[in-house]
Amino acid sequence: MKRAVCVILAIGLAAAAAAAQQGTAAPVVGEVKIPVRHYKSLSPNVVYRAALDGVNADVRFRDAYAGRADVPAGLGTVRARGGDHPVAVAFRTQAGLLCLVPSTGLEALRNLFRLPPQQPLTPQVLRGPLAVNAGQQITVEGALVGKGTAQKLVLVDSVFTYDAQVPEVQREVELLWQGATAPFVIDRPGRVAVSVPCAAVPGQTVEAAVTVEALSPDALLDRLAAVTAVREGRPGTRKAYGQYDANTVYRHASADNPVNVDFTDTVSGVFRTGLPRELLTVRALRNDMLVDLPTGLAFEVASQVVCLVPSDMPTPLARASTAVPGERVRIRGTTAGRRGGYSIVSVDYVGFPEQDAEARDAWLVRLEWPGTRPREFWDFGLYRLSDLPCPGAPARTQALQVFLSEFRRLEVAVPVPAGAGAGG
Repeated sequence: MKRAVCVILAIGLAAAAAAAQQGTAAPVVGEVKIPVRHYKSLSPNVVYRAALDGVNADVRFRDAYAGRADVPAGLGTVRARGGDHPVAVAFRTQAGLLCLVPSTGLEALRNLFRLPPQQPLTPQVLRGPLAVNAGQQITVEGALVGKGTAQKLVLVDSVFTYDAQVPEVQREVELLWQGATAPFVIDRPGRVAVSVPCAAVPGQTVEAAVTVEALSPDALLDRLAAVTAVREGRPGTRKAYGQYDANTVYRHASADNPVNVDFTDTVSGVFRTGLPRELLTVRALRNDMLVDLPTGLAFEVASQVVCLVPSDMPTPLARASTAVPGERVRIRGTTAGRRGGYSIVSVDYVGFPEQDAEARDAWLVRLEWPGTRPREFWDFGLYRLSDLPCPGAPARTQALQVFLSEFRRLEVAVPVPAGAGAGG
């Protein structure tokens, strides 16, 4: 699931105009809104291995700074995430990763050079020394972009040279529908009524509601167990899972014992393309009936259990799509027997212990839309709904995009040329 990659610059235009009218060249401190991606919190060795294998993923890792590096020939511009990124600075880490900081990586550049907000980021600054010492522990956020000139490459979004430097992460829910000129934004927990124009019937609106809850990790799992019970046709209850070690889960799956399991293991591989015929569908309980659903995504763990995520579960699908070999993963689901040599678990929940431990809480977003079941989302990303009914046009459906975003705010200096805005 792709996240928005744009950086929204909110500049204090009134302050800039005032400075310009006074004929000064003093910079104006503006604000940059920097999206926080779905980073995988991994050890540097796992990141190195993933880069060696050509895995593309958004990662967060902590490693020792090993020194500034020259930008290798042919890597002055890196193509990734659907765009070109001119590289401003490069450095290495102790694990052997070459980190490329693009000129648009404002947060990383300001932290590497330790610039105050009022100091502009100029070419002269970029040619100067980095404010990092060899052997110093740093936290890097960015995208694995594979191998280049025998290097293991990370396109850097952010670098934090000490823990207190990490700014607060903020959250928003954005709703966007056909014909809207701007998203409808929800920036805090609570219940909000939303009137959405019906695309099929001009002048008619759909009265929907969005509820946002901030939940602790344990409370989230409890709520998701209730959501799963409703999906399986048992409202008013919670699906109960027993805790097992991964090898015991493998034995239950291999013996065709249907057991609700909660276990942790290590990702060994992800089926990115060309699922084997035996894995094209997954047996799951829906509305109190066992049905075969299309498999949305499949991955294998070290115990040789194959985890199948049904296609009707957008958040577990989004999470599973980011899995990296070598990463610890927590699974909740039901053993679904052995098929074609594969011991299968039908997945209800995908969690990443290291990544989830960093979150102070989680947002559970519930969309209530007339004429259809409520939709729940509990992880950040872009969810596209295309099957919402439109009252007054039973044969037509309504499309809606729900974007759960995390971001940080960064103050930066915006130079104002002397005499700018003068008459003439």
